[in-house]
Amino acid sequence: MSEPRSDAARRCVRCSADLSVGRFCTNCGAPTDATRKQPVLADHLEPIELGEVVVMSTGQPRQVPAMRWLARWRAQIVLNLLVAALLVAGGVGARMLWARIPVPTTPPVTITCWDGEQRLRDDCTRPTGEECLRHVFPSFRSGQECTDLLRKRPSSTKPLAAPSSRAIARAMWRCRVRSDGEPVVVTYRELTSVRDGLSYHDEAYGDGARESITAGDKSPVRYVWRDPRGAGRDQVALTSMFVAFPYDVTVKAQTVRIRDRALRTHVEVRPVTDIEIRP
Repeated sequence: MSEPRSDAARRCVRCSADLSVGRFCTNCGAPTDATRKQPVLADHLEPIELGEVVVMSTGQPRQVPAMRWLARWRAQIVLNLLVAALLVAGGVGARMLWARIPVPTTPPVTITCWDGEQRLRDDCTRPTGEECLRHVFPSFRSGQECTDLLRKRPSSTKPLAAPSSRAIARAMWRCRVRSDGEPVVVTYRELTSVRDGLSYHDEAYGDGARESITAGDKSPVRYVWRDPRGAGRDQVALTSMFVAFPYDVTVKAQTVRIRDRALRTHVEVRPVTDIEIRP
């Protein structure tokens, strides 16, 4: 720093006029150097690094450009950081929300079908043939007292001697038993369809002879036809057929009492719920 000028060499910094001794210029009134405040320097200066800007601190806080920029944009920076954090959290939450939660799978449950095989419920087939008759009617046992009518008379397609042959039998066995010492004939059949069985028996027994046997929920499970007079024959007949399955059984005896008793004691029919599966 240059040495201060002498009083004689002083000139006004504003109008360059010679300064006399005094505090103000007599020409323009500007203050002289003596009236100006000189900066007070600290004994030592401490460097402060603000980014790439290095300033010298005198121990008193000063606001440099870098600090002014930081103070100006601090709120915006914090806001941007919060927004970014919220977006990241929202993306993670959305992926978790739409992610497929693995559902524990259980192995399929198999059941015992009517033929004794273990399968899925929908894979159990409808019973058919001689074996199916033994399953649907546990009282049926083929032997010396039972005859396969379709094998004995392969040209015959009628389950019973009747005026119509629209009901075709797939399997047909006639068994002879005794009830109270009286002869009784029991015929087990697998028909081609429930519709064929309905048409045949309605015609054979006459209109209005069909009755419905209901379950506990009042839904029909079997149809029954009764012939109280014997229709001009020496025997009276009764036929019971499933509503949903093409199986029927016919009992014929000399009297209604013997016929009904034989139906109760010599004929066993499996529940409709156990036709396709075994309990």
